[in-house]
Amino acid sequence: MIKPLGDFAKHLKALLQDIPANYAINSIYKTIADEENIRNGVLAFRDFLCQFFDYIIATAALHDNPKPNANRVWGGINFTMDYPFIRDMAAVLMNIGIYGELNASGDGLVLSGNELLSVLKKAKVSKAAVYLRYLTDCGIEFFGVDLDTEKPNLSKASVVEVSYPDNPAMLIGLKVMASAQLEINKKRFKAGSWACVNTIDNVFLRCDYNALMDEEVEQISLIKDILKPFQVKTQEFVLTLHQRFLDSGFKCEITTGRNSAIGFYLLYAYKTKPKRVHDASRIIGIAPNNCGIKIDAANPSEYVDIVEKFPQDLLTLLRDGMGCIYTPTSKNCRPESTGFKFVKNETEYVKCSAILCGHNDFWIPLTDLTNEKIACIEELIAKSST
Repeated sequence: MIKPLGDFAKHLKALLQDIPANYAINSIYKTIADEENIRNGVLAFRDFLCQFFDYIIATAALHDNPKPNANRVWGGINFTMDYPFIRDMAAVLMNIGIYGELNASGDGLVLSGNELLSVLKKAKVSKAAVYLRYLTDCGIEFFGVDLDTEKPNLSKASVVEVSYPDNPAMLIGLKVMASAQLEINKKRFKAGSWACVNTIDNVFLRCDYNALMDEEVEQISLIKDILKPFQVKTQEFVLTLHQRFLDSGFKCEITTGRNSAIGFYLLYAYKTKPKRVHDASRIIGIAPNNCGIKIDAANPSEYVDIVEKFPQDLLTLLRDGMGCIYTPTSKNCRPESTGFKFVKNETEYVKCSAILCGHNDFWIPLTDLTNEKIACIEELIAKSST
């Protein structure tokens, strides 16, 4: 279930980091500003993101226009397809941070119109100008391009200066956090590639100051942070499962979505840290629209007696193949040969299985939990571990 744009923005706002007054900063960011100005700038950028998300929430009805046929995996979202407005707005902001250079007085970022456009290769020049107008509603000002004209041409703007009169320090924070996102991207994608420059996930939009530090954040701290927007029962159950897997000999690796997705994925493999999704026999996915667990069930016929105990809403999700990237009518699905089937109350349920899937994996939501659901999920996990 894809959340409306306004609810999605509320979730992103809830993920914004609580930033301490003092923390160590990696030397690669000190070329932008000194440590004190960086810390002040990051705090100001966080405050700006609050205002930015409030603007999205207030105007969501005008811009909630998801594109059809978005490719989703394990209950996640496709950022580009599901929320193109907020994704493109965030992309323009990140481009300002990456390409903008602080002016002599430190209260503006200077870049060219073509650099602003580079993030929106598939968009018309006029559309990019529209995004800039929306950003002026959030307090950002642009000099060097006339946004009051009907069709301003950014490609002809040799110099564009960006300012934020409410708190100029925000521009330092914007540049630092865009740079931190870029450094993370370099570890995942080829340097200079489109994905490397344009992927926006959990550093930039969370204003994650941890990315500026030399030390790697502890897994448990990160998990607690990204679970904040969810119900307490979900938070407690995910943390319980995480610790149970570790105690049982599983290794955990936390990764983020692909370049078109947004969210965190907790990958678990027995005695070996999983390097890729395909190496994991357990995956807990935490995305703005969902939180759930993928369980590698290689022999689904063994789980009939357990799954038959599931409450009706969970049975329905299994029947519909929730989390599968294909619809039940897709030519890639072949439930007649490998799909997991069981009968309850004289109704046959079929869990969709795609040709490209290695096993009949279960994707089970960890939201709206009840004690009955928790007991059923725990029993299924225990059975799949034997």
